[in-house]
Amino acid sequence: MATVIGVSGCSGSDGDGSSPDGSSDGGSDDQSSDGSSDGQSSDGSSDGQSNDGSSDDEQTVGSANRLACSDLTAGYAAFPSGERPLFVDFEIPAVLADAAEYRAFTSQDTVTSVRPLAVDGSEQFHLFVSQMADGRESPPGVLDIHETVSEIEFNGETRPVVKIPPRDDSPIEQLTVNVPYDSGDGTRYHHIIVQLEVENASSDGITDACAGAIDEAALHVMESLSPNPDTTFGEDA
Repeated sequence: MATVIGVSGCSGSDGDGSSPDGSSDGGSDDQSSDGSSDGQSSDGSSDGQSNDGSSDDEQTVGSANRLACSDLTAGYAAFPSGERPLFVDFEIPAVLADAAEYRAFTSQDTVTSVRPLAVDGSEQFHLFVSQMADGRESPPGVLDIHETVSEIEFNGETRPVVKIPPRDDSPIEQLTVNVPYDSGDGTRYHHIIVQLEVENASSDGITDACAGAIDEAALHVMESLSPNPDTTFGEDA
């Protein structure tokens, strides 16, 4: 069962975790000034390994404020849609939960979450969930260039989940669905977007496993959509 999260500001960029060079000119070639040999830090841990025994590329937010793509699928938390114009409830990756922010605009309501990725924070996870305020009397069809990747049940209807192909090889997953909602003037179909990506990353720097985790997490967010019983959507109409 998902845990309910709170909303806070985006986190700042994490450092790369490296410490300044502590060796002195008087030390030997294979030994630092604190007496530890090359390949080993002063606390006895070998290079590429943290004090808890995990390697650098395995460290996560829980150990060294570092994230890995696998963290996106490690667990999910329910976003507190509550008494907001959002008429959808959904889950987001738990590792992004403490950076989730809600914003309301005239035409849409959005939830975004940005977290820096190892090592130097220049690359970052970016989650974007959008609910369009204006609905259509009938749902649009699926274009030939789009791929139907799943279906969800929403307010008694089965609706196709569509993947928008990226314009390049960037590590991004963008999914859309049009769900039915009646705010008092009859049922309208509203466009929902879920987008998850690694920003500032070259396409050749993302492994297949990482791209797969991004796709899996984005699909989970989309498939978790359900009506929000506490929504204020339509109250100001």
